[in-house]
Amino acid sequence: MVFNILNHIHILMKTDTQLADYLLLKFSDILRYQLYHCSQNLVPLGQDIDHLQNLVEVEKLRWGNELEVSADWNIGNKRLSIAPLLLVPFIENAFKYVCRLPGHKGYVKISCMEKDRFLFFYVENCYSELALHKKERRRWWNRSAQCTKTFKITVSGCS
Repeated sequence: MVFNILNHIHILMKTDTQLADYLLLKFSDILRYQLYHCSQNLVPLGQDIDHLQNLVEVEKLRWGNELEVSADWNIGNKRLSIAPLLLVPFIENAFKYVCRLPGHKGYVKISCMEKDRFLFFYVENCYSELALHKKERRRWWNRSAQCTKTFKITVSGCS
């Protein structure tokens, strides 16, 4: 993901310097969090959620109109602790494996809610069955776009 973002910033510097500047600031926030806060076993939930929001914002900018992205963040107690970067792979994979078939607009839906020290995390995307079966070397023209791939996580006992 890092190199994709850097490449996108490089391209934007030639066409839209204001957007490239904004994306570079978001990207620096992402890297700063990963470098300076993630060496601890636990971090404040609010900081980790801010990081996730930055990741989603960068992905929205990268995809533009090709992808519908909705994210709902409802965190009651941001002082709770969580292992850093625990939820990042789910968000990265939602964007990585979203449907890219011609004429098909994909989507990613993210919902994260903390209630009574429980964290409910939901990620859904539109994926292509083609991507799932590529390794099996099946004929691609027999595959169609399938929607949805869903991941749900409930983390209990946030400290």
